[in-house]
Amino acid sequence: MAAATLTPAEVDRWPLLTSGLSPRVARYATRAGLQTVGELRVQLAANQRLPGLGRKGCRQANEFFSRAAAPLPATMREWLTVLLTPAEMAVVELRYGLTDRLWRPTMRFCTFREVAAPRGITPSRAGQICKGARLKLRSRLGRALSRVIVAECPPRLPATELRAWRGQAWLGGYEPWGALALLDEVTA
Repeated sequence: MAAATLTPAEVDRWPLLTSGLSPRVARYATRAGLQTVGELRVQLAANQRLPGLGRKGCRQANEFFSRAAAPLPATMREWLTVLLTPAEMAVVELRYGLTDRLWRPTMRFCTFREVAAPRGITPSRAGQICKGARLKLRSRLGRALSRVIVAECPPRLPATELRAWRGQAWLGGYEPWGALALLDEVTA
């Protein structure tokens, strides 16, 4: 059975500003009068440059199109890998306790100071990275790519019952408590 993907027609209808395109690309595209991802796709396919959008912006747009055409990720780890940079992924994993076998919902999230220390960055930079990662995960592309994962997600369960979800394939090796906290925050 072939893996499910997003249809280009579905993606082409998305508004630019909430699609998951980089803010730079969305800004220059809207300045050029474009409103949807499909209009941007046509513009770039015709090799028509947008005013102010250089090679880096075109590369970011093409990366977006390739992520949108890829098969839907089946695990949390694949979902994060598709959408986030390695630095963003590391910060999110630490912040939400995705790899911490001892983290539980009754505990607090790691502070940005605790997240920043092993990475060698400042706490404010860790906060900026985490905020950018959450925006990517909340984008239309992020929510669309999470379909398979959200479908596998358990209904609201008491924390004691979540222990049984450890090792589920859709978690991709992550701990269920942190994974559900992250999904709840970004997919609502």
